[in-house]
Amino acid sequence: MESEEPPMPWTKEEFEQFNCIGRWTFDDHKTDITPFILDKDGPKQIENPDFKEFLSQEPKSSPTIKIFLTTGITGSATPVQMTLDNFSYWNARAGIPKRLLKIRANSDDMGHMEYLIERDKEGIAAISIVCDWAPYGDVYIWFIARRDFRTGTLTVLVSSKKPLDSEVIMGYLEDRQELLLEEPMHFIGLLLTAAGAWCRGRVSRNVKDLLEIEAEIGVTIDRDYFRSRSYRMDNDDFEDINARLFGEAKSIAIHRIYIDHLKDFSAILLDIMQNIKKQRSPHLFDSAQASWLGSEERGSYELEYLDKRMQSVMNNLEYSHTVSQTLFQVLYNRMLQRDARLNYRIARAAKQDSTAMRTISILTLTFLPWTAVSAVFSGTVFDFQNWGNADAHVSSPGWWVFALACILSTLVTVAAWWAWLYKSERKLDWEEAKEKEKEEEAEAEALAEAEEEKDEDEKGSIKSKSSRVSRLTNRSRQSVRSHRTGVSVRSRKSNHLTVDDAV
Repeated sequence: MESEEPPMPWTKEEFEQFNCIGRWTFDDHKTDITPFILDKDGPKQIENPDFKEFLSQEPKSSPTIKIFLTTGITGSATPVQMTLDNFSYWNARAGIPKRLLKIRANSDDMGHMEYLIERDKEGIAAISIVCDWAPYGDVYIWFIARRDFRTGTLTVLVSSKKPLDSEVIMGYLEDRQELLLEEPMHFIGLLLTAAGAWCRGRVSRNVKDLLEIEAEIGVTIDRDYFRSRSYRMDNDDFEDINARLFGEAKSIAIHRIYIDHLKDFSAILLDIMQNIKKQRSPHLFDSAQASWLGSEERGSYELEYLDKRMQSVMNNLEYSHTVSQTLFQVLYNRMLQRDARLNYRIARAAKQDSTAMRTISILTLTFLPWTAVSAVFSGTVFDFQNWGNADAHVSSPGWWVFALACILSTLVTVAAWWAWLYKSERKLDWEEAKEKEKEEEAEAEALAEAEEEKDEDEKGSIKSKSSRVSRLTNRSRQSVRSHRTGVSVRSRKSNHLTVDDAV
């Protein structure tokens, strides 16, 4: 017989009031859910079910696990591909407390787990859990679950991208059937275990990517190892390497957050399971086999195992973080070395150009006086029309004046250039010496100021101590004086009273 319809508290107005619409994203027209059930008849995946009819069915046996797997819209909010009405119906039918979702909806953490425990006379009556893991990344696991000990059911609505799909869920139900029927809450641990497995794979990928970057930077001594695996060696595109290295460092930081959240979630869930053990089934952890988690010891906790595995992954992340920071420094040094080599080549080319220009200048200075003198004396010094004429001379009798003038003007020009060059170099040397002298004076002044401050601090401390001693001395003197004055006044009063009495 179908149970009575539960109330529908989750209206759109209430979601807007609680800010749930901004926290979760729903599909306005479609509900895409794959249901699973595990009871005494074994695990089953329900094909093309009526959502509300399947959810409202009473369990055939106890315990019974109902799982609703959905994927959906990717974005800044947690994706849930189902209508708001169906989501409200699911929460009402499962009995999820309104305040639990309100707590989660008002939180903007990158990972969050909240739970509420309902108690009756026998102890724990029901446990409700809502969990977001990596809600803003390219991978996530989101679920709402309620374990009702009165009906012996576990109802889970889970949405995931990458770590979980229908095959993974069905595999968990088939392989862990005995363990899950003994305590259905182990399924929540399996969800966290799936997230941990994904983290291990991503961290291994980070390590491999860092090895590739190490090979491309060219600082490794294991060149044969990288060549045997066809790694690219000595990449000069440092901008591309820097961008990829930044991406790896960011990925490592995000995965550290994800793993920290998993460790926190496993601790919370372990606390819940221990409460169940104490109040509901104290024999549970003494008899449950956990060999599927890699441990053959009786009484092993899958959550403790998950915590240990996550600690191992965290150690790998710490190693990867250290390597990435070291590679950043090495890459920076390589970039400096490349820039230094480029500057050296530029300086060498400039020096060659300077030598060539100096040679051209010397040649110009050599021939310039000759050109000037030739312009003046070309008309009368040589007459080549008289070449071969025995009665005439080709050169003027005063040709030596031309030669002497050219030689003297050349010497004067070269001497003037050398004097100018010598003066320029001396000026540069003087300026450099002046700058060096100023730097030395500044350093000396800084040292002197530091010494003065140190002396002032020492003097101030001594002065404060002496002033404190003097204040204490003055106080003691004043107390002694006041004591003496009081004694004298008391003695005078007593004497006065004695006289009066006598009178």
